[in-house]
Amino acid sequence: MHSPFVEFKGGSFTLSTLRLGGHSLAQLEQSLSCHIERAPTLFRRMPVILDAEALGPELALSDVLDLLRRHDLMPMAITRAQAHHRAALESLPLPCLEHKGAPLNRRLPPLVIDRPVRSGQQVYAKERDLLVLGQVSEGAELAADGNIQLFGAMRGRAFAGASGETSACLICHQFQPELVALAGHYQMLDPDHGHWGQAVLVQLQGDALAFTPLPRS
Repeated sequence: MHSPFVEFKGGSFTLSTLRLGGHSLAQLEQSLSCHIERAPTLFRRMPVILDAEALGPELALSDVLDLLRRHDLMPMAITRAQAHHRAALESLPLPCLEHKGAPLNRRLPPLVIDRPVRSGQQVYAKERDLLVLGQVSEGAELAADGNIQLFGAMRGRAFAGASGETSACLICHQFQPELVALAGHYQMLDPDHGHWGQAVLVQLQGDALAFTPLPRS
């Protein structure tokens, strides 16, 4: 029989940052519902960090967290809480994380994946860029603290700048993803997107993703 023990170990996990903005809980409810209804399976029981920077003082953080839970999201922490919400943090059962959006000063060599990434598989390039030579199937997930470049068809989800690097970009030579994200800013895609199936560069401009077509070789 094994003796009981307690062990703390460091680990790296990719969590989505959910940025909400507004002054009315009803408006947040409507916007979040519309967003989730487009891909309910994708967001079901998704752990998220709540970015509270754009939440107005009229909104109680506890009410916003309850809203997320009603939509089957799992808030794990809060970041960028403003002065008008600081007092409420003491009574909440969640930690407040310091936001770190500075570019990485030390970058490891790129992680190169030379095989297809199949549905259900996850690839994370910690403190480096990610280069994928094969296709990425629906339901697969790519994440990198740096840039992501894909040469095969991209049909899964891609998270570049996962640690908050706002200068990170995504280059995709056959753009057909379920979702793309740069530094916590998300956009779901479907075949009606204007750049669907093209070679595309995705960059962050302000709080929005910008899509630039690339010439095919």
